Amino acid sequence: MSVEADAIGLRLELVCGIPVFEAFPVARHQAAIFRIQNSTRSDVSGDIPCQCLQYAGVQIRFPDGSRKRPDIAISGCTRRIDGMK
Repeated sequence: MSVEADAIGLRLELVCGIPVFEAFPVARHQAAIFRIQNSTRSDVSGDIPCQCLQYAGVQIRFPDGSRKRPDIAISGCTRRIDGMK
């Protein structure tokens, strides 16, 4: 169903079993996404370097079966917190 939604210019998300359709973003929105993506930086200082990974428009499936397709998904490594391992 997601492929068919893409073909007509809609983004499909499944939240708590309920399909949610959104129109694709306009150029101004895309420019803001691009600006945000370009503003993130990896943190290479400290004992454990952390690389920031970015994905635009990917579908994420959560353990409860919900699916979200955020404008930007940012993922990084897990850093050690002082006093914890």
